[in-house]
Amino acid sequence: MANPLHLQLLLLGWLLALGLQMLWLHRQGTSVHYEQNLDEMREHIVWRAFYVNPDDPRAWVPKTWGHGMTVNFRKMSHAVLFAFLLAGALGTAIAMTVAVL
Repeated sequence: MANPLHLQLLLLGWLLALGLQMLWLHRQGTSVHYEQNLDEMREHIVWRAFYVNPDDPRAWVPKTWGHGMTVNFRKMSHAVLFAFLLAGALGTAIAMTVAVL
């Protein structure tokens, strides 16, 4: 059985990595006004979840569905890394839950 403290530290590491990736993506972008309609933006949605448009210089863009903002991952590899880090964090959270039971 895994030690809950080790799992907590692992989860903290996953979340820190996610935060660092978001910070890095933000630093790579600009806040310049970039005119693009929602239909054009929807063409750059991958897996119905990630906005990937290397031609868009903005780091944060309006969501194509609903309200709020989303990240422009700019490259497919950035979206894959984010999905991997998120899966690792969720897997660790599930392992922590199972370890406690």
